[in-house]
Amino acid sequence: MSVAPITRRPSALYKPEAVRIRVKKCEGNKAPEYKKFCVDPEITSFETIQNLLIKAFDIKIDFRLSYVQRDPNTGAESYVSLWSDWDLDAAFLEAAKPHLRIRIEIKPPEEGLDEWDVIGPTDLSRSLSWNSAGLLGALSNSVDRAINTLNRAIGNGKSMRPEEDLRPKKNPMRDSEFRNYLDCDGRLIRPAEFRYAVYQGGLEPSLRRTVWKILLDVYPTGMTGNERMSYIRELCAEYVKLRDAWLSSAAIREQEEMAALEHAVRKDVMRTDRTMSFFTREKNSNALANLLVTFAYYHPRIGYCQGMSDLAAPLLYTMGDEAQAYVCFCALMRRVGCRFAPDGFLLQTYFATLRALLRRCDNDLWTKLESVGADGLLFTFRWLLLECKREFPFEEALQVLEVIWASEEANPPDTELPLVEPQLDGQRHALYAVVRAPGRKPRRSREPSPDPEEKERTPEEPGAPQLNEDSGVHEDPMQQPTMEEIGQGVPLLMFVCLALIVVHRDTVLQQRHWDADDIAIFFDRKVRSHCAQRVLALARSLFAECENRPVPETDEADSLEWSL
Repeated sequence: MSVAPITRRPSALYKPEAVRIRVKKCEGNKAPEYKKFCVDPEITSFETIQNLLIKAFDIKIDFRLSYVQRDPNTGAESYVSLWSDWDLDAAFLEAAKPHLRIRIEIKPPEEGLDEWDVIGPTDLSRSLSWNSAGLLGALSNSVDRAINTLNRAIGNGKSMRPEEDLRPKKNPMRDSEFRNYLDCDGRLIRPAEFRYAVYQGGLEPSLRRTVWKILLDVYPTGMTGNERMSYIRELCAEYVKLRDAWLSSAAIREQEEMAALEHAVRKDVMRTDRTMSFFTREKNSNALANLLVTFAYYHPRIGYCQGMSDLAAPLLYTMGDEAQAYVCFCALMRRVGCRFAPDGFLLQTYFATLRALLRRCDNDLWTKLESVGADGLLFTFRWLLLECKREFPFEEALQVLEVIWASEEANPPDTELPLVEPQLDGQRHALYAVVRAPGRKPRRSREPSPDPEEKERTPEEPGAPQLNEDSGVHEDPMQQPTMEEIGQGVPLLMFVCLALIVVHRDTVLQQRHWDADDIAIFFDRKVRSHCAQRVLALARSLFAECENRPVPETDEADSLEWSL
C-alpha cells in the first residue's frame, strides 16, 4: 500500500525550528555549572533531554529538572517541574523566548533498597496491613468486595518460591489451543472461557494478529472464519477510501485546522517507540501518522490527543498493515476514547478508585504518600491513560495489553464496526478535527505558578479545560458514557496500576527525604523497565474472583460515576 508522507506547514501554534537551552546544575554547596546548546523541538523528547544532560554533566545519581517560567504581567519568575513530554512541550511553547532556562538539582543518594528491589504476592501477605476504615464512599461497595477478594488472594498464608511468583497461570495460548474455541466453520464458541484463557497466560506472538481483533471486539457475534475475512477486507477497503479522501485533497490539507492536526500527529509519531526499528522506517511512521490523522478527521468530537500514538503503535506493529491497524484502533477507542475527554472526568474517577484501593490495602505506603502530598497519585496519569503500555519493554507491553483486554467483558458491534463518527441529526459529517491534549493533569510543582488564576495551557490547545473536580457529570452530554457502555466493577487496569506501585513500596518507604516530585520522578524513570511477569502475577492475584462485581453506589458528596 502506497502511503504519501505528511507535509509540514507553518502555523501560529508551531514551535520554532530550534530552541536555545541554557542549563544550570546545582549540587549542594558546590559552585553551579552552566552549559548551553540548541535542540530541534520537533524531534526532541523528554528522554532525549535527560540523556543529553546526563552526558553533558556526567551525572551518575538522581536529579530533578525544572524550567523557568515568567509571568507575562509582572515579570516574576518561578520554577516549574519538568518530568514528561507534556511538560517539555509546554516549556518549548511558553518559556523558550529568547531561550529555555533549565535547572538541574542533584539529589544526594540515600541508603535503602536498590530501586530494582521488587516484592511478589508472597511478600504482600507479610507486608501489607489492611485498614478497615476510611474508604471513599463513592466506591465503597465495589472496592469493599475487591478488598475482601484481595485478602483471600494474598492472605492465605501459602508459601511460594520466587520463581512460582513469576509463573503465569498457564502457558501463552497457541494456535492449536485457539482452534479448540472455534467450531467447524470457524465461529468462536465459549467466548468467556476463551477470554479467560488469554487472561491467564496471554498469547503466542504469532497468534496476536488474529486474536487481537476478537479481544478488541472488531467482529459482530456469530461470524464464521470466511465471514470474518470478508468483513475485514471490506472494512480495510473503506479505510483506504476515507484516508485517500483527505490525503489526496489539497483543499482539505491546506485548511489551518487540518495542517495543525497533521503537524501534531507527525510530531508525536516521530517520538513514539523510536527504540523499535519498526517505527524508524519511513513507511511505518507514515502509516501510523496517516491512521491517526484519519481517525481524528472522521471523529471530530474526540479529535486527536497526545498519547493516542502510543495506543495505535502496538496495533500497527502487530497487524503489520495500516488499514487493519486503523480498524483495531477504532474498536479500541470505542472503549477508551472517553479517557481523552477534555474535562478529565473519567481520569478523575480512575484516580479516586486507585486511591481507595491503595489506602485500604497498604496503609503504611498510603500514609507515606499522603505525608508528602503525593496521595493524588498523579504519577499514574500515563498508566491510566495508556493502559500501562509505556511501563514495560515493548514486547512485554503487548502481553500486558492483551491480558487487560481479555479481562473485560466482550462488547461486539451489533452489525458493523463504525469507522467514522455517527452523523448527528442527519447532517453532513464535519470535516474538522480537534487537536488537543487529554484531560489536564493538575500542576505537580508546589512552587507558585506565575498566575494562579490562569488555567494551565497545553501546546495543542491554549486554555485547555481542567479536570472538573467539583462536578460529577461531563460538561458535554454527548461524551458522557452510559453505564451499559462503560461496564461494571473494578477493571484489571486498576490492579495493574496498584501492582506497579506496591512492588516498589519498600523503596518508597525508606526514602525519608523524598517529596511528591521525587516520587513522581522515581516512577517516571521506571518507564519501559518493569517486569511484566511480576506485575501481572501480582495484579492477577489481586484481581482474582472479582469478575462479577456490582456497580458501586455513588455517594452524594463525591458524586462520582463508576466507569471503565
